[in-house]
Amino acid sequence: MSASARVGYALVLAENGKAVVLSSHILTELAEVCDSVAVIEAGKLQAKGHVEEMTREARAQAQVACRVLGDPEQALLALAEMQHVANPKRDADTITFSFSGTEEERAALLAEMVKRGFSPVDFASRNINALEPLLTSWMAP
Repeated sequence: MSASARVGYALVLAENGKAVVLSSHILTELAEVCDSVAVIEAGKLQAKGHVEEMTREARAQAQVACRVLGDPEQALLALAEMQHVANPKRDADTITFSFSGTEEERAALLAEMVKRGFSPVDFASRNINALEPLLTSWMAP
């Protein structure tokens, strides 16, 4: 059965008052169909709740990649101290990190980097699927 057919079938059942158990690794499918989710890893319940409640904070998550002129190691150290920044890593001259703030706070972070003397020449972010941080946090080694 195709993904769209599975989604359609689950929605018809749910509209008729039936509980639907859906097992999927396709995060977008889960986010579109589910009212509540349970995360089970190695046979143990890790989390459960309404999708909206569980993803409220995750919705603001973004993965950011930046490159600065000058010493990227100093920029990495500065970013590690900044609010809303998590897991900063450096690969050659590119720094990547998770950012949990709003767009306005992301703009403030960029302004703070410039204020501290760093010259960003590349600064790109992509929003993470609302369920991705939730699910991958339990799968990390």
